[in-house]
Amino acid sequence: MNIKRLLAAAAVLLAFGAYTMLVVVRFGYFGFVTLSLREPWAMQMLLDLVIALGFASTFVVRDAKKHGLAAWPWIALSIPLGSVSLLSYLVFREVRKASGRASDRSAALVSQP
Repeated sequence: MNIKRLLAAAAVLLAFGAYTMLVVVRFGYFGFVTLSLREPWAMQMLLDLVIALGFASTFVVRDAKKHGLAAWPWIALSIPLGSVSLLSYLVFREVRKASGRASDRSAALVSQP
């Protein structure tokens, strides 16, 4: 992921996170349960979200292993936070990768005679 993708992911995370906070403050954390029990479309969307998060979680597990990261915090946080947690993982991974490259370059500069 390059800097443009990182900024795009961070922007989506911030916008969606802010909207999520507004909805939770206004309707309560479990407001979606009340709505999904009353409206079949809301229940369908809730079930769809659970399935999508399950598939996305398998991606996070594989990707975290590939990048030497722990997947369990992001998977555990996806239960209460949903896709906010998985978006956070992508941003964290890219920031960590970028800071690793920066420290590698610094180490190379320091070690030069």
